[in-house]
Amino acid sequence: QDMEEKVNNLTAERKAVLRGWQEKGDFLRQVRDLQLFNREADRLDATTSAQVKLLDSIGVGDNLPDVEGSLKRHEDFTATIGAQEERVNAFKDLANQLMEAGHHNSDNIQQRRDKVLAGRDNLKARSAENRADLDESKIFQEFRTEVGEMMNFVHDKKKLVHDDSFKDGIGNIKAKAKKYQVLEGEMKSNTAQLKVLNRTGQQMINRNHFKSKDIGTV
Repeated sequence: QDMEEKVNNLTAERKAVLRGWQEKGDFLRQVRDLQLFNREADRLDATTSAQVKLLDSIGVGDNLPDVEGSLKRHEDFTATIGAQEERVNAFKDLANQLMEAGHHNSDNIQQRRDKVLAGRDNLKARSAENRADLDESKIFQEFRTEVGEMMNFVHDKKKLVHDDSFKDGIGNIKAKAKKYQVLEGEMKSNTAQLKVLNRTGQQMINRNHFKSKDIGTV
């Protein structure tokens, strides 16, 4: 009986040791998983912070070439954000797996996951706003360029209207008459373009374009 009791005690102690060892192993695995999770969270936060600064450096441009350059930079930026979605989703899946497995630090994991994802969502929202501003800036710069071309056209034609060199002879009068016919045709064709410019400018003003104050002075 003493021997049987000793065997039973030894068996119980062995089970207790194994249970303790398993619990210790589970705890160490949770610590390891938490470290991996936090490291990836830190890296994603650092990436997001750097990308916010990069996005802020993409200005709306002061002329059409500047705007087109900024649009190209933004397209590259958007492509980079899209390429990182798989990594962000993997991070989210890791957080969910740890919480579903009953990780002892699940509450903090959830908070950290939500913070990282909120940062990414905010970045994408700001990127969309920046793209909208760039699109509006391009419309304005194209409008300003076309208005400038129209003003140059009118200025050149004013010179022709006030040209009195026809007094130099009958041959010159015939040449001027042909030029005036051409001018009349050009003025008619530009009337439609002028209406389009006026409509474009008014539409920008009506939707509170961020360059509304400058539209009237273009």
